[in-house]
Amino acid sequence: MRATAARLGAIHIDSVNVLARAHYLPTFSRYGPYPMAALDDLAHGKRELFEYWGHAACFLPMDLYPFLRWRMEGQVGAWAGLGTKRKDFIEAVYREVAERGPIPAGEISIAGKSTGPWWGWSEGKQALEFLFRQGRVAVAGRRNFERLYDLSERVLPKTVLDAGAIAERDAKKELLVRAARAMGVGTAKDIAQYFHVDAWWDRLTVNGRRPPANTQPQASSNPLAQPPPTALSLEERWARRLPYSLYTVDVKTGAVRDIHEGKGDWLNHVQFSPADAGLLMFCHEGPWHKLDRIWTIRTDGSAVRLMHKRTMDMEIAGHEFWSADGKTIWYDLQTPKSKEFWLAGVAYEGDRAIRYRVAREHWSVHFNVSPDGQLFAGDGGGPRSVAAPGNGQWIYLFTPRPEGLQAERLVDLAKHDYQLEPNVTFTPDQKWIVFRSNMHGASHVYAVEVKKTASGTTSDQ
Repeated sequence: MRATAARLGAIHIDSVNVLARAHYLPTFSRYGPYPMAALDDLAHGKRELFEYWGHAACFLPMDLYPFLRWRMEGQVGAWAGLGTKRKDFIEAVYREVAERGPIPAGEISIAGKSTGPWWGWSEGKQALEFLFRQGRVAVAGRRNFERLYDLSERVLPKTVLDAGAIAERDAKKELLVRAARAMGVGTAKDIAQYFHVDAWWDRLTVNGRRPPANTQPQASSNPLAQPPPTALSLEERWARRLPYSLYTVDVKTGAVRDIHEGKGDWLNHVQFSPADAGLLMFCHEGPWHKLDRIWTIRTDGSAVRLMHKRTMDMEIAGHEFWSADGKTIWYDLQTPKSKEFWLAGVAYEGDRAIRYRVAREHWSVHFNVSPDGQLFAGDGGGPRSVAAPGNGQWIYLFTPRPEGLQAERLVDLAKHDYQLEPNVTFTPDQKWIVFRSNMHGASHVYAVEVKKTASGTTSDQ
């Protein structure tokens, strides 16, 4: 058991239980039958392992604790963003743990009720997990797999706590070394993701070779363009599992009401249904190939529903939008990423699904649909997009056909810097497509006429 933990550096804790719970299997697969209680004893008896976030919830060798203090201290920013009422509640939960720990979330007197199975955590459980991410409480043991929380100073060896934190740069480097040793073979990004050190991999050598110098987008020469895309920062932010919530604001009274806690999921892109003021669409933000992105919820917090579930490795779906009648949710779909391109739709009521094939050269960063649902528009893609090389830099008008979307080029965006996304929209009368562009230097709002003129061309303003 010690050898497995030392060799892997992290043993993923999971409730999946077929032969046995998943975290008991790595040692079995390497050494055969063994007393499973040995793993629990190393973590909760001898304290040679501790529970924390590695690449997920993991048993980690105790000597890794100082190398993860930077991750705990990174929660300070999240704490600063919480409201006074929320902070007071979390502190009250902390005091109860201090008085009664070790204690499960279900026995916290002010915990409140769970909102559902699995991730339907109570307010008390959410507070405990936040304190756990901060390193202020630790997992002292488990009762029927349920975590028992206690103050870190009562769980972890004093020598470990007194050792202090390792500088973030040095800590990340050590985590990468251990990840490489555990994996043996892997890309630089694979190794970085072993402990979610995702913002670090592009600055290191792997087997004596550096990644190509152009792996990061270059700064734009246009001073008014948006900053370069930050895919690595996106992944790192997602991996930190920061607290997010959806809330509504009553414009008459100013009352704010939380309707959905993210529980570590990054919630984003909130859109009201155009036909139902009580219905919202939102997304789980982050690396699209690692999550199911598109969701809906009622404004009272009920009926949380996943609208598209990924079915293959590296499938991505996103940049979702409503149809004008509120009956369909449309989105960019790639099966898998950068290989097969679709404009896909799913009916909110029922399971009716639609897919229109999109040629690589016509793929767009964003799509939109006309008010009558008969036409689509797209804004093309730049030289660093997922469809490159080969995608076009145009504003497109699309007509659905059985074989896919038939494209008509409306505006040449060859001089447009795609660090500013054009974001096409039809006007309510369906006569114009509105977009933004920096093709003339500064960012302006433009419109192009949908209908062809007598000369057979379109006009733009």
